[in-house]
Amino acid sequence: MFRNGVECTFYIHELALDLQVGECQEHVAQLQHLMRIANWKAINILIVPAAARAHAGIAGPFTQLTFPKFQTLVWLEAENSSLFVEEERAVEGYEAVVKALGAVSLDEDRSMELIARLQEINETREAQHREEDNSFPPS
Repeated sequence: MFRNGVECTFYIHELALDLQVGECQEHVAQLQHLMRIANWKAINILIVPAAARAHAGIAGPFTQLTFPKFQTLVWLEAENSSLFVEEERAVEGYEAVVKALGAVSLDEDRSMELIARLQEINETREAQHREEDNSFPPS
């Protein structure tokens, strides 16, 4: 997937990382996965802090595809459909969103620190949950 100089930058909102979907151990595993792939040379994970409040990316997710020899495209995906945006002015709008997200996001080091802190918090929650499940007599 990452041959020929392909690079991927992911902007993730802090609150999305804090939202637990599934069991606590799954949440911890998701955060650990982000920490692992963030160490890959071609992956950049940047966190949009909750303190940024409303931000340029709030309208929803998209994928900007930039090619050395072809025009930039934007891919939008919805629940039951997807769309490639090719029109130059529309693509420029998404490029402005990416630039604005870059301006408010934490840098890579601070992003990893935040993910690590959230991972520790969730590992503590998981340990407490296990203790509650193992308490005897049951309450």
